[in-house]
Amino acid sequence: MDSPRFVFFDFHGKRTVFVRSVFVLPKLRKPEMLSRPEAAFHVPSHQQAVAPPSPQPPGWLHRKKAGSFTATPRREAQDDEPVLLAFYENGESASFSSLQTHYRKITHVSPDWFSMRSFEQPLVTETDDELVDFTDASGVKLLPMLRNLEGDEWRPEIVEDLARHPEKRQRYFQELREQLQNVNAAGVLIDWEQLDPAYRSEVTTLLTRLAEFLHEESLELWLGVPIGRDVAVFDLDALAPAVDRFVALLYDENDETDAPGPVGSLPWWTEWSEVLLAHGTPRQWVLAIGNYGYDWSSGESAATLSFADSMARARHGGDRPVTAETPLYHPHFGYEEHGRAHTVWFLDAVTFRNQYKLAAEKQAGGVALYRLGTEDPSLWQVVAHPQLRARHLEKVEAAERVANIGAGDLLTASNEREPGRREIGVSTTDLWTERYAKVPKGPLLYHRGSQAPDQVVLSFDDGPDPLWTPAILDILNAEGVRAVF
Repeated sequence: MDSPRFVFFDFHGKRTVFVRSVFVLPKLRKPEMLSRPEAAFHVPSHQQAVAPPSPQPPGWLHRKKAGSFTATPRREAQDDEPVLLAFYENGESASFSSLQTHYRKITHVSPDWFSMRSFEQPLVTETDDELVDFTDASGVKLLPMLRNLEGDEWRPEIVEDLARHPEKRQRYFQELREQLQNVNAAGVLIDWEQLDPAYRSEVTTLLTRLAEFLHEESLELWLGVPIGRDVAVFDLDALAPAVDRFVALLYDENDETDAPGPVGSLPWWTEWSEVLLAHGTPRQWVLAIGNYGYDWSSGESAATLSFADSMARARHGGDRPVTAETPLYHPHFGYEEHGRAHTVWFLDAVTFRNQYKLAAEKQAGGVALYRLGTEDPSLWQVVAHPQLRARHLEKVEAAERVANIGAGDLLTASNEREPGRREIGVSTTDLWTERYAKVPKGPLLYHRGSQAPDQVVLSFDDGPDPLWTPAILDILNAEGVRAVF
């Protein structure tokens, strides 16, 4: 008997039956078969504009205390070049692409490579050879992040265990230093959160001893300083002589689990930065500036957005203007999808410019971009020319990054490109407000299907075939079923 003849084979001669996603290309789409995806997006009847109150710096942080803790003085910086640290998103091609494009303006890059999983595995490493090779060749200093985060769960007890048991530190310090040397890193950026303030003294000693151990091999220790209650565990005055840099994590004013609100409003960012800069010296501080957004819908955690994602939602959400005005200086808008209200707060090149300007005026040691790959591309003009005039940011170029809107595995691709325009106002204090007069259009994937969980889409590849395609069409026609080829 002859072997059965199949039309649809993969490159290895096998029949693949598992489908992860269905792409519907515009050139193949028939209008009577597929409704326009953007029809699901509408301007809401009202838009939330009132931001929830954000936590203020605690009173004790305003009072600079003379620390009694003695430590080995930190090494002086080799030069006075302002720091531009870029937070790098592992596995994101957009992060690497942005790094390749803008590396000449970046002094340090911080990938999320080191985590703390358990008492048995207090150091877990996931590195990226491509990024290591690039930093070696480009001269951008590699500063991997060490976080007490495993998956989505913070593990403060692992840090606290190291702080309480000095006998466990040597092995941990040695392993960390070896991992840093293996990737030719300049040092490590510590991001420890949700620690119990009761261990403040022990954590100070732990970090000081770690800094001394790393300094022996000319490696630096940078400390990420969280905003909010988690700052209480860090004795900043006692740590200042040991830590090479403090990085103020001035983003996520409201995160994906909070109610809708600013991601990094200017009053919040300014108040916290002024309080933190009073500890140590201003040149020791690197002030983080967010450049991303969140999309909140009722009953769900917010979705993280790139600038391109925010622009796609603003464009298809309706004609209501997107503005950033006093006192928050923070763009936001609302839209509806399938009758469900969404609220978007996002950051862009204008918000970056305002915070970048204030960081320079406060004589901070530099800034940190959170995150590389999600940013408004125009912010790099601010980095290259800090004194640029407002008119240089009025044109909003279509992003190269592909934006995503909607939800589901049925995708419709669009590659229309058209620049946008924002009108920028300049206050008497030289802070900029903005209004998007025209939202840019860029490459886009519409996601659909999540509203119809009991339906499937048939997709036939590798056709047409003169023998099999007509037979398949006859069967589909007889059953009243439509499919994509």
